[in-house]
Amino acid sequence: MVKQWNLVHSRCRLPWIALIATILFFIKFFKSNGATIGEIKEFETRYKANEEKSFISQRNQSELSKNGDSNITPHFSTHKKISSCRSLPDIAYIKTHKTDSSTLRIILASLARKRSLPVATSSIPTYFGGYPGHMNEEFFFKRSGEDLVPVTPGDHFVIVDHCRLNATLLRELMNKNTVLISILRQPWYQFQSSFYYYYTSFRSRRPNMKISCFPYPYIEIAKGKDYSLLEYLNLAYENLNDSIPWFFRSKNYQAFDLGLDPMLDDDGEIKIQVQRLSSQIDFMMIMEYREESLILLKELLCMDWSDLLKFGPGHTSYTSIDVEAYPQMLKKFKKMYKLDIALYEHFNATFWRRVEQYGRGRMYDDVITLRNKRDEKRAENDSRKLLEISPVTLGRRKRSIDIHQEIYASVPKTLSKEYKLSVLRSKIERNSRGLTNRQISRLANYMTDNHGWCPL
Repeated sequence: MVKQWNLVHSRCRLPWIALIATILFFIKFFKSNGATIGEIKEFETRYKANEEKSFISQRNQSELSKNGDSNITPHFSTHKKISSCRSLPDIAYIKTHKTDSSTLRIILASLARKRSLPVATSSIPTYFGGYPGHMNEEFFFKRSGEDLVPVTPGDHFVIVDHCRLNATLLRELMNKNTVLISILRQPWYQFQSSFYYYYTSFRSRRPNMKISCFPYPYIEIAKGKDYSLLEYLNLAYENLNDSIPWFFRSKNYQAFDLGLDPMLDDDGEIKIQVQRLSSQIDFMMIMEYREESLILLKELLCMDWSDLLKFGPGHTSYTSIDVEAYPQMLKKFKKMYKLDIALYEHFNATFWRRVEQYGRGRMYDDVITLRNKRDEKRAENDSRKLLEISPVTLGRRKRSIDIHQEIYASVPKTLSKEYKLSVLRSKIERNSRGLTNRQISRLANYMTDNHGWCPL
């Protein structure tokens, strides 16, 4: 009887022993990989609900493929990992605005230097190929000594500056193994960032002679008055049109940078254009998932961990607004940014399929590795006050001067094309790097014809 009881008792203990052993194994496993229980929970939440908890939700990919253009074939590296790191790719980086893209620029420019790949030179600071016009071969340059010389088809080079995508031209000019990369941000946050950066944060200084034309189109929409973000959204919904300089900053800005028409509104055509763009882009990073994006980029470009340990510039400080708390404004924003929202939904879905292919467990480990290596890098450079790459919700800047009314009042009432060209030529001449007078004139004409002028 005693033996029988001991046998039953031992059998009852077996499940508990197995459970305890399993728990101890997982604790040891995650500890060895540098993950805390809190981080494990974070990853599980992140990967199971891999969409923004806002008005943007993922669409079923089968729906996209049914409505898209199934006959389009990719033109660059067909979304595959480079098969051999002995044959490293050239890079065309489409630097979208207000998407933490400057950090990625720093990473890729450093990689280009490491691999002795020339970086295609912007003739004017930060803008490339005739921006805001589509990339134009006439304005592709590389530096040769003190001179700017045109890029010739088949050249090896890397693009890292702001430009407006022209995939057809890139196929003609760049090496066949070129990888085309860009980055997207959840559209509402990108809209906020643009407003505060281009308009609000520049109230305390004059934007004279800036080629990027701060603070357009905001100053035109607001008529120089001081409006809040939601008040501006309401005004832009009623008054924005493509005759206003730099209008695209307030309507599908990311789609504009990626070469699409920001005024596009037809649902069927939007699906076609999103699918076409998807066939042209080798890898679309997502700002909200920057760590996962960098790890996938590392694999795609055969990079080392050290290549990812770069820190971008600081961010404009502002208080983020939850647009979902304002249903009427949300409705207007969704209509104004229909194209950007469609892009984000599509590429967010393709991004997470790519994570699945990479492997969740492998991604867990690599994100922890990246974080640890960044912490070590910061410890080495703590005196330099390196900034974390993170979403901005730091509170709105205080400003002592508001000169928008004064600036707006100084704008001439009539603006001939000759006047626009003269203003833009003077800006280019002051800011350009080694352009001839003829090149300055031709660039001024091209930019003016593509909304890239302003009367300041």
